[in-house]
Amino acid sequence: MLPRSSLLRTAGRLLALGAGLTLAGSPSPAPAQPVPFSEVALQAGGNALLDAGALEPFYHASPGVEAAASTPFYAGVAGLDVGLRRFEGRGTRARENLWAVPVAVHWGVRPGPGPGGLRLEASLHLGTFLMRFSKGGAGLRNENELLMGTEAGLSLPLGGRWRLALGARYEHVFTSTAFSLWKVRAGVRRRFDAPRWLQTLLQ
Repeated sequence: MLPRSSLLRTAGRLLALGAGLTLAGSPSPAPAQPVPFSEVALQAGGNALLDAGALEPFYHASPGVEAAASTPFYAGVAGLDVGLRRFEGRGTRARENLWAVPVAVHWGVRPGPGPGGLRLEASLHLGTFLMRFSKGGAGLRNENELLMGTEAGLSLPLGGRWRLALGARYEHVFTSTAFSLWKVRAGVRRRFDAPRWLQTLLQ
C-alpha cells in the first residue's frame, strides 16, 4: 500500500486535474451563475470500490449505493452526500461484516455545459464515516470517523432536466489506522426549481 503522504498528494493532483478540466471545458463567455438556492438537484446512483487501502486484507467490498442533494451556492455548488456499502469479512475477520455509511457535505464547481451538453465537474467533501460491525470486535459495534475527499467527473444531458453523472472519488478516513478509498461512480440527476419557502430557509 502506498504511504499516506503519497495518497494525499495523488488526491490533490486528482482534484487539480478535475478543476483544470472543468475550467477548460467552460464556454466563453461563461453563462451567468444561477441565483443561490434557486434550484435543487437530486441524484441517485451507485459506485464500485477500486481500492480499499488498509481494509483490503480484512474485508471484501460490495457495490455501494448513494444519494445526493445540491444547490447553487454563492460560489459554485454546495450539497450533501449519503452512501451505503457492505464490507464482507475475510481472513482473520471472516465472521465479521461491516456496514459503512459515509455522510458528507460538498462544495464544487459545475461550469456551464460545453459542446454536446458535456459538463465537467469537481468537488471537495468533508463529513463522517459511520461504521456498524456485525460482531463487536475489540468491544466496538459502532464507530464514527472524520472523512475528507475529492471528486472529479462529468455529466451528460439525458433530456429535459435529467443528466447522467459519472466520476471518480477519493476518500480518506481518519481512524486510528487511517485508510483511503478509491471509487468510480455513476448516477442520474434531476434538477428542480426550489420553492420560495426553501429559498428563504436556506438563505
